[in-house]
Amino acid sequence: MGVSRVFLILSGLMLALAVSTGGVAAGTADTLSEECAAQLNMSESACACIGARAEAELNDKEQAMVVAMVQKDRAESARLRGEMTTEELTNAGNFFRTAPGVCVSQ
Repeated sequence: MGVSRVFLILSGLMLALAVSTGGVAAGTADTLSEECAAQLNMSESACACIGARAEAELNDKEQAMVVAMVQKDRAESARLRGEMTTEELTNAGNFFRTAPGVCVSQ
């Protein structure tokens, strides 16, 4: 699957679900790695990179939003949107837009 297709899929998830928290941070890398492999058909190393970058670059709420979006958990996404700041929503969206391309190219 090409990088542009990955961006389209991730963009679609962002538009469909929007962005926000819970106690997800502890398992973010594992969850994102598993979902990435299942949904995006990316390499194991690229998926591990996405998970590791999420934990390193995003706060707990941002991580929770990204996980909710990837898992297509609309109820959790809606709950998080009500708790997150505009900056946090933007950070989660930017992560979704840039991390796959960065990780695929490594």
